[in-house]
Amino acid sequence: MILPDSPLIGQEVFKSDFSVLDFQVMKILRNQLEREPTLQDRFEEGDVVQVAGRVENLIRVKKIEGIDIVEDATLRKKVGEDAVRAHIAEVVLTPKSPLVGQTLRGSNFRQFSGV
Repeated sequence: MILPDSPLIGQEVFKSDFSVLDFQVMKILRNQLEREPTLQDRFEEGDVVQVAGRVENLIRVKKIEGIDIVEDATLRKKVGEDAVRAHIAEVVLTPKSPLVGQTLRGSNFRQFSGV
């Protein structure tokens, strides 16, 4: 979520700090309307931004001043039914885990975890 006085306010969506961190902006929730961003869009205070990117970059996103990562429950209230399927999770693998060195797809993670 873009907070008041965020340096992201006014930045072009596709040239923003998110892009610098290799995140792709997928959707923007603005004034309770969800939509895909266009080339002309700029971030505004209160925007809830859905991004796709590498998990290791999520920690770097947390350090961007003027944003807050919205929890699943809060997001469900704001976005509605579509967010029921959206989850954020942090997973730690032990060195002996059979998942080490595998991709999520290659490990059949969804079938294994039911997610």
